[in-house]
Amino acid sequence: MGIKKKITRKIERGIKLVIYFVFKLTYKPIRFNKKLIPSQIKKVFVVRDDKFGDLIVTIPTFRLLKELNPNMLIVLGCSVYNESLARVSPYIDDIVVSKNNLFDLKSLQLKHGYDFDLIINLVNNRVSKVLYNCKDFNKGIMTAQMDKNHLYSKLYTFNTTSHYNYKNMTQKQLSLVLDIFEANKRVEDCVVSIDYESIIDGYSSGIKGNYVVVNLSSGQEKNKISDRFYFDIVNFIVNETSYNILLIAMENEFELARKLKIISNRISINGKVENILEIGAIISKAKLLITPDTSLLHFACLNKTPLICIYRYDISNFEDWSPFNTKYLAIMAKEHQFVADIEFSENEERIGGFLKTID
Repeated sequence: MGIKKKITRKIERGIKLVIYFVFKLTYKPIRFNKKLIPSQIKKVFVVRDDKFGDLIVTIPTFRLLKELNPNMLIVLGCSVYNESLARVSPYIDDIVVSKNNLFDLKSLQLKHGYDFDLIINLVNNRVSKVLYNCKDFNKGIMTAQMDKNHLYSKLYTFNTTSHYNYKNMTQKQLSLVLDIFEANKRVEDCVVSIDYESIIDGYSSGIKGNYVVVNLSSGQEKNKISDRFYFDIVNFIVNETSYNILLIAMENEFELARKLKIISNRISINGKVENILEIGAIISKAKLLITPDTSLLHFACLNKTPLICIYRYDISNFEDWSPFNTKYLAIMAKEHQFVADIEFSENEERIGGFLKTID
């Protein structure tokens, strides 16, 4: 980054801090000092318009809302990226898809008449701006968001802080709901598992015996694991355990999957699925999931499937999105190192030790 750009950013940040300070002194938002009674909240609009993993870790939040009031109508504001998962996710009654990172508020008005009792924003400042730029959207509607250091955070009816007590996003979001509703429940008491058999008609994984799932799909180039690492870890599992292995691959990873399958007749390749939750169901019954940092690791966490996760070097991202609710081994690239540079041989002892803990 050039010197001029650095100076410009510092000046911009300074101006924003001054504006933020003046805003806090002068603006007095409407705030609720008591919690909401769940039975009185009939319709909720929840915003989670980002990626697959973000929506997966939010499923327990939808479940909690339904537990608090089974008659509560939950409308999800989703994105084109997670729409396919949103359409099959449990506990969601309806969805609204954002286009070009904006919600079509006119369609929302025609469909729901803006008669939401509560809006829960689980995303960021951009969504806050969209919501508050619509003059009629926030009249008489209670709003909630986790406390954040930007101007729009101060506009919310509820600006919760309990999320600071938790390290992973699932529990952070659950804490937001329990902060705003009357509920005789703690975050630690909330059910986070997904009952796949109740939401996928006639589901059967078709996999025999104990098996390990190996995810070959990285989603992003920066998370891509080397072919050599995959060959080494698959060989290790075949030689050191009696587990079958199921390879999950997208179309561009099929060639690698076919080469790995030659290693042993205990290896199979997962075919195309119609419902992304079927992948979650397969992972929920596995003895272990081995994966780069993708949405699939969140499926494992919710149903307590042990994990070996391979991460790029990013401490802050790991703190917010780290695995929870299950035992896991995190292998992280060194600073200034790519994920593809991680060597199996440098982690073989740790992997072998972890495999012994899941028997």
